[in-house]
Amino acid sequence: MKIAVAICAITLWAGTVAAATPTATSEVASAESAARAWLGLVDAGNYAKSWSSASSLFRREVSESQWESAAASARAPFGAFKSRTLQSATPSRACSGREA
Repeated sequence: MKIAVAICAITLWAGTVAAATPTATSEVASAESAARAWLGLVDAGNYAKSWSSASSLFRREVSESQWESAAASARAPFGAFKSRTLQSATPSRACSGREA
């Protein structure tokens, strides 16, 4: 459950934007850039740094050692990182009905 909350927190941190305005366009680009940078840490196996650069909500819900273990276990079956393509983005200010 804590990992699900943590993933939700990351999603909110990386994807909270409004759509269809010039400011929102830059916010989308900024959010995507931040998400790619954070995911780059995970993809490189730098789980400790990804934990320390995650949101305070994430760090409150999941300890660094829990994150390192969960991330390593989740990444292992996929092998070496090759590429990533954004499928979609949905602006949101809440996760599962809870305010962040």
